[in-house]
Amino acid sequence: MLSHGVAFQSKVEIIRVSQLSLLSFYFEYLDRPAANKLEGQLDGNFILNHIKKELYCDTCTKSSCTKLACLLFIVLIDKVLKSFYENCKTDMNTMKAFVDDMCIAEVVKYNTLPSMPMIINHINDTLKKYKMCLNAKKSNIIVIDNSRKKSYSNIKIVVDGVDMPVLDNCKLLGITINKKGDWSNHVNNIYSKASKKLYMIRKLKNAGFNKSQLVSVYSAHIRSILEYSCILWAFNITKEDMEKLNSIERRVLSIITGNYISKNRHKNVCVKLKLTSLTSRHTILLDKFSKKLIKSDRFKHWLAPYKIVRKTSYSSRYNRNKFNFRLVSCKYERYRRSTIPTLVKHLHDNH
Repeated sequence: MLSHGVAFQSKVEIIRVSQLSLLSFYFEYLDRPAANKLEGQLDGNFILNHIKKELYCDTCTKSSCTKLACLLFIVLIDKVLKSFYENCKTDMNTMKAFVDDMCIAEVVKYNTLPSMPMIINHINDTLKKYKMCLNAKKSNIIVIDNSRKKSYSNIKIVVDGVDMPVLDNCKLLGITINKKGDWSNHVNNIYSKASKKLYMIRKLKNAGFNKSQLVSVYSAHIRSILEYSCILWAFNITKEDMEKLNSIERRVLSIITGNYISKNRHKNVCVKLKLTSLTSRHTILLDKFSKKLIKSDRFKHWLAPYKIVRKTSYSSRYNRNKFNFRLVSCKYERYRRSTIPTLVKHLHDNH
């Protein structure tokens, strides 16, 4: 539940609006009939007294009070984020907010205790301060523990007497994450989702769509599912999983051409239909993302440890190296195929 009075006051404190802007915001906050009643009564004291009477309430269930709920929610969550970074932030944890969701991640080294229970309790206390509450039943915990002892797999976090559920896999911003740290669940989900849309191609072909139109429909409605956030997972999946996704594209090509498309004919048919294959699209998107990442002021620090900085004061032999990035040192294959090492290797080989 959201206390609109606290949220409204927080917005005033953060933005420091004038009285005129405050009244304008309040009129937007109300529904149209309620705003009409106040029009013509622009006496400041009357309006402020009305705000105190109608808006500053602990429980507000009117449908009109949800008109700007997203803005008010973001205002309060911003305070929660600031509290986390001031009191709980370390090099081993981070917290991100996605409008109406919060995500906290922590890296726990061996022989150390996780600080996640303390962080969750701190956030819960901060939310109570602003008259909000943390719903433990709708919150999820996922533990990726690849150690032999599985010391942290049985973690238990209690919020106001309610246990937060520990899941084997969960979905975050459309990406399925499992406790093994691989992408098998995500591949299965997007495979199932894309397979359900093949019927669309069949119906459109029967309706008289030509090949170029069917290719456009496939690119917009099916391949977009297979490409979503592929920078994160496409280069760290097994050959079997990649073949599973390629089979979706071959099935689409078989429907469009009216002939069975085998693995050997896959690339040739894509060329004839002027369609970039799924594997090539993943590489193209990786290249585009890496170029944007270099220019991004917000995220270019991800690559800073691996960027080679040349100094003009040194001899030409020192500056003879043509590469701009040094490869990430990886002990395990899973890490080598993860996002940052893959991005750095691509930049090392192509830029």
